Amino acid sequence: MEVVKRSNADSTKDDEYELVFSGGRFCRRRKRKPRPKGQLPKGFLPEEKVSLAEALARIDHSHLAAFLAVAPECPPGTEVFELLDYFGSALSGVSSVEYQYPWPNMNNLRDVIDLPFRHVPEPVYKTVEYWIEKVEEKSVSNFIKWSFEWTRNRLAGIYTNTEPNSQLGVFVALSMILRTRPLVLCPILPVLRQRYYHLERSPEMLQFTVWMMAQVAQVDYCSGLQSWASNLLPLVRDKLKDNPHSMDLILQLIENVLSHPRAVDIILEDAEEDEEDERLFPIPSFEILLPLTFPASFERVHVTRRFEAVYPMLKEVALADAPGIEGVTQILDFSLKFAREGNTVLAKEATAIAIWCLTKNTQDTERFEAFYPLLKEVALADDAQGRTAMKQITPHIFASSLKFAGEGNSVLAKEATSIAILCLAKNVDCCNHWDRVYMDNLEASVALLQNLVDEWKDHSLKLSSSPRDTRILNLTMKNFVLKNERGLAGGGASTFLYEEADKYCKEISRRLSRGNGFLKGCGAMILVAVVTAASVVLSSSLLD
Repeated sequence: MEVVKRSNADSTKDDEYELVFSGGRFCRRRKRKPRPKGQLPKGFLPEEKVSLAEALARIDHSHLAAFLAVAPECPPGTEVFELLDYFGSALSGVSSVEYQYPWPNMNNLRDVIDLPFRHVPEPVYKTVEYWIEKVEEKSVSNFIKWSFEWTRNRLAGIYTNTEPNSQLGVFVALSMILRTRPLVLCPILPVLRQRYYHLERSPEMLQFTVWMMAQVAQVDYCSGLQSWASNLLPLVRDKLKDNPHSMDLILQLIENVLSHPRAVDIILEDAEEDEEDERLFPIPSFEILLPLTFPASFERVHVTRRFEAVYPMLKEVALADAPGIEGVTQILDFSLKFAREGNTVLAKEATAIAIWCLTKNTQDTERFEAFYPLLKEVALADDAQGRTAMKQITPHIFASSLKFAGEGNSVLAKEATSIAILCLAKNVDCCNHWDRVYMDNLEASVALLQNLVDEWKDHSLKLSSSPRDTRILNLTMKNFVLKNERGLAGGGASTFLYEEADKYCKEISRRLSRGNGFLKGCGAMILVAVVTAASVVLSSSLLD
């Protein structure tokens, strides 16, 4: 922070305050009174050439605990700076190029993810952890924000008259704080992405932000994923597509999170339990992820394969994290948009996601008309993936189509009837649902039955493609005939519909039976032909 000194004309009381430049503006803040040097640990002289590990090993955790236990009164929200005083003093004099930020190999996250935390002795960390857990969130947040701004100013060559004794003290304290209170970071990150900071223009600050997220991700996979999806992924799309080094570092973070053996299981469990307003993988971030993973062929870049590698796990989390009609509807909206674009690879994945949405929300009347072109395309798909997807989705599509086939909108009803018949042709098991709701959807059922009869030549081969399919459809028609008889016996306004339905059901049964006879006759003829051919071959062999 850039500190602006007040004039000598200020009162003694005013001397207790200072103006600080933070977040692009000046603000008045009460000064912290530094601890007496006698309470602080002694540092080292540069000529002693003490390493970071040695300096941290010499810290007496009981002395640290006593220091924190008698913290003096300080301005609200600044309690955590007591840690900075202590570690800044304890590490003063540790001056090695290896530990001066930006650290060497910052572009390799695995090399720096545990720096400098790896050198902190366990008793020291436990002492800090015990104390930090009791500090109010505001104080922890203020320290994290200050650390970010201090690092930024230092890289820009801005120094103050209240510099900490050791920059290493800042990073040691910050690493322990982030690992102890990981949930504090995520709400702060949007502030650090404000236009004032311009992370995309400062590779060192982007590296520092990724390092902070990595500290959190080491102890809390969910917070690590959430911070990545909410803050870094939008940055990739908006600012960093042409910056391979930054893209690489950002991908390293999510790859590291998902590489832990139980990370995905833990994240999925958390996603399914989360409130709707606390998504681990926000829906807008999922929308950003799709084009990055499935670009057009001419837009593929080296990192595309890396997005493809993590996509299945991220997709699983995003869909598990989207319970409720609102979340499903949002996903459906952008899936339909992508499904209609010229990028065939993206359209195929978007179609699969839209189909998933339909299984979760079959009652969305407003969007159902938008489903039809997409669903019809999938229904007519001949590729293996399309057939598999259709087998899973057809009962849901059939149920929705049957519902809309009986409504007053004649154009929609006609299209819904067409889709329902396609579902039957793809998956005759849809008859199970039809049988259950037949009498509640009589008008729509009559429309389907009439269409089957009128266009029998177009549908018969698919509907009777196997003995099992024929048997299921025939049994369904017989059940409908029984239900028609019950409906006719009861009389009422639906008598005409039951009469029409009964006529079509019996006609379909008759055609199915006739088709079976024809197939049996064909089977017998084929058997005779095979036996005859075998006899001829056998006779020829005996003669030879």
